[in-house]
Amino acid sequence: MSDDMCPPSEARDGAAAADATFRDAPSWRAAACGAAVVLCLALAMYALPRRWLYGFVSLSDPQTAWIHVGVLSSALDLVCWCGALLVLQSTLGIRWTYFGVSRRHVDAQMWRACMAVVFCYLAAGLVSVVESVATRLGDAIPTSTAVEQSQFAHHAAAALRSPEAGTVLLLMAIAACAEEILYRSLLLSLTRTVLHSATWAVVITSLVFALAHWRAGAIEMLYAAAVSLVIATMFVRRPSLIMAALGHGAYNVTQLLLPTSGA
Repeated sequence: MSDDMCPPSEARDGAAAADATFRDAPSWRAAACGAAVVLCLALAMYALPRRWLYGFVSLSDPQTAWIHVGVLSSALDLVCWCGALLVLQSTLGIRWTYFGVSRRHVDAQMWRACMAVVFCYLAAGLVSVVESVATRLGDAIPTSTAVEQSQFAHHAAAALRSPEAGTVLLLMAIAACAEEILYRSLLLSLTRTVLHSATWAVVITSLVFALAHWRAGAIEMLYAAAVSLVIATMFVRRPSLIMAALGHGAYNVTQLLLPTSGA
């Protein structure tokens, strides 16, 4: 969101906050070590088998068991990234605002989250155009993973209209918070410090975010990259974990309510 879309006082506060956040950054060596640790931990978490979580839920209804397993899995990720955030903050000795953790101007952050959803849909619309053109040219070949992802979206959308709707919303909220802490608060902030470039940090972390969705197929990776570019750009301009998590979560929930792709 550009400064001319905000009240003058909010624009000045946002610019000042961004400048202060950049000044509070750790050394590039410390940031590089932190980023390496986070990436290694992320790879370990993605490689961690999650089937054992089924032992903690009731299998009397297989159609909804996956929702409860998803909540447990996302909660595990959230605990992991909150712990990593706490350790890095205390180890590097920097302010929480460097990671976008702040309770200032919560109303403005919620407004920016709404704007993030709008911009995410605009970016997703561009990807939809590319997908339509590729389909007409015969270049888009559905893969088994893409089919599985569409089935997941179908089941999730159906569950959102069932008595399990509250659990689905909880799943979307926890997953969005976990991903935003990892990709925006940690990786984006640290990468920006290492590279001394907000642009390259946005691009690289968006590519990593897209690669994390590789199981969903190439088209879904494009959607993920587009959404990440929007949220990361807004995060760089005014670091706010609240904005990023709310925007990401709201986008994913509305995507389930509509017959389109999510991130």
